[in-house]
Amino acid sequence: MIEKGEATAVVYAIGDTTELGKIASLSTCTRKVTPYEKSLQSFSSLLIRVVLVTLAVTFLAKLLLIRDLSHLPQFLLFIVALAIAVVPEALPVIATVTLSSGAVQLARQQVVVKRLSSLEDLGNITLLCTDKTGTLTEGKMSIQKIVADDPLRLQQFAAATVESQSETGAARQNSYDAAFLAYISPDIQEQALPFDPERRRRSMIIEDTHTHSHYLVVLGAVETLLALSDCQSQQKEQYLKEVTSDGKQGLRDLALAYRERPTSGQFDIPQYEQHLAFLGFVTLADPLRPTAKQTIERAESLGVAVKILSGDSREVAAYIGSQIGLEGDVYTGEELANMLPDELQHVVTSCDVFARVSPAQKYTIIEALKREHVVGYQGDRDPAGVAAPCAVY
Repeated sequence: MIEKGEATAVVYAIGDTTELGKIASLSTCTRKVTPYEKSLQSFSSLLIRVVLVTLAVTFLAKLLLIRDLSHLPQFLLFIVALAIAVVPEALPVIATVTLSSGAVQLARQQVVVKRLSSLEDLGNITLLCTDKTGTLTEGKMSIQKIVADDPLRLQQFAAATVESQSETGAARQNSYDAAFLAYISPDIQEQALPFDPERRRRSMIIEDTHTHSHYLVVLGAVETLLALSDCQSQQKEQYLKEVTSDGKQGLRDLALAYRERPTSGQFDIPQYEQHLAFLGFVTLADPLRPTAKQTIERAESLGVAVKILSGDSREVAAYIGSQIGLEGDVYTGEELANMLPDELQHVVTSCDVFARVSPAQKYTIIEALKREHVVGYQGDRDPAGVAAPCAVY
């Protein structure tokens, strides 16, 4: 949200050509022929064939009985009238009214139905794919510890780069930012400096108003920032081991690195994100919902299998899966991208937990699962706490 100021911008994509537009087109531009629609079409086709055969038999039987072609025009009119009477013209109306009644009942339980046919499809689901954060977990992160040589400097840089509720609004505040603001003391928060996000990844420029120094600050996954930093290899291995250990306990890690930037001349952030000074990382906990395991068990008792499609690390996804009874191998989006179609089909069918998958890869997994199942997908909740829609494929 831009509050004030001046800027020169270059628009290189709009609408469907943006990255967000490409993701949205996966759902909006895809024609979904649901099992309910298929069954209704099949029933209608069967009904038409029965009517045509019945009319043909009636016509031939009449000719054999009366053996008089003089009444043929009147008899043809009778056949046409019979065809009109037999065809259930009210079938679409009956289906619509019935589904609308179900939609009203669900609306009273705070469930919004976008497509009426999805009501019938919901009862046909044999496999449910679910996100992790905010769906299986509470989506309320809290910082458990800070691993850094200079924890105070890390908190100062973090406070200068996160967005407060007053900037974004309570309904849109990032859960990571909320965790930082809840942990960092008010004295440090008052030293927060204005920043300008430059890209999708959390890279931004901040200025020290006292020294007028400028810094490029990057927030992201620990392994990503370690690869971009000049941290010694021995220390890198130690950090990665600690991150792996945290992941096995269901904890997530967010690292912070920086580099002082020149105050003059051209500056390209992607090219400058090298040789960063690695400040450290924070460990965040996102508790599992108390009812998550019970809900999974109830779904399985009703004949609905469950799979987790998460953007988190392999260790975190595996931990959450083990807590709700989904054991077995965990595959990442990078591994799935390198698989042949037959191998991919086998893996997505046999594996229950997937990690580091993008929205496009989630779509690919669902497309593969649709060959053998009626698939539902439940996204996470938005920051305001409103449940995201459940799509049926």
